[in-house]
Amino acid sequence: GGARPSSRQPLCCAAVHCGCRAVGDAPSFGARDRGAATPSSAATMAQLQEVTDPLVGRTLRAATPLRAGQLVIQERPLIAVGGMYAVDDRALRRLYRAGAAQLGCALISFLNLHAFVHASKAVQDRILDRFCSYEVHVPLGTLPWHEPPERRLELPKLVRLAMRVSEWCCENIPCCASIAPDVLARAQCCFALNSFSLSDWLPSDPALLAEHALFEQGSRLTHSCGSSANTVYHCVNGLAEHRATRDIVAGEIITTSYLTDRGGLGGAMAGTAERQQHLLEGYLFRCACARCAAPDLNRRFPCCAARGVSENSGEQFSLRHPESGLLPLPSMAAKLEWTASDGEKTVRRS
Repeated sequence: GGARPSSRQPLCCAAVHCGCRAVGDAPSFGARDRGAATPSSAATMAQLQEVTDPLVGRTLRAATPLRAGQLVIQERPLIAVGGMYAVDDRALRRLYRAGAAQLGCALISFLNLHAFVHASKAVQDRILDRFCSYEVHVPLGTLPWHEPPERRLELPKLVRLAMRVSEWCCENIPCCASIAPDVLARAQCCFALNSFSLSDWLPSDPALLAEHALFEQGSRLTHSCGSSANTVYHCVNGLAEHRATRDIVAGEIITTSYLTDRGGLGGAMAGTAERQQHLLEGYLFRCACARCAAPDLNRRFPCCAARGVSENSGEQFSLRHPESGLLPLPSMAAKLEWTASDGEKTVRRS
């Protein structure tokens, strides 16, 4: 599934006040609809084939060759989750905030379940059926609801949080009481592992803003740190587009990136170790894509004081390339001993 970044259904409260938007009459987010009324464009889906890969599970691959820049998928959200503005019931908002404070988690966990329980039964079934959830990461695929608390500590943090939020909602939110905690926990994990963030794509007007969304096709794309397709969301007509970033051969699995475009921990420009740690904590897998398997080129950027040390004479010399200023490739640099000084102390590494 993707990270991975509709319509409103009849609700127990007024439809216009719910944070849920599900497929049926997809939203234009206050702007013109260009006429693409189906969840996925038939023209683009004809280029793809659903497959089950032994390593990544159910995903999509190219049925025909795709050129760089070509449209791969165009679709509306299956379900979009709004922010707290979308919950018009003030008492319910206070309950969500109290739950987040009590459990020490983000409000979005409650908004995910708010959207899920107010979606139609058809959309709920599609979410639970089409997207990966906790099953792969839980022994025997069953959550330890009635076992000693120590058993929960064996689960990933993301799954433990889904259980706690689901239990709290079943006990405190009337519209969640009729749904089993296990179903809510599965739904929570579906959102956490497969949704796309929309916060960078939509306008600043809170009335038009959605937090994130699940897409029936796009959310099933496999991750790669050097992805073959990128995602753009058009707030003008509520469509998400995935376009090829390079030429893709027929039979190749289509990949996208679950990482942000920003630097730092979890960003696409971060080093291999940082990217893998972010993906393991947030998406429950350790990436083994071609970029992660290759030498980490981020290690070629030196600090200003990095100096090499000759094995024979002990004299210092600059490791940086005279033109590019970069360190040698990691495979070469690993064989060199170098020091860096901040004026007070010298760190010696090899």
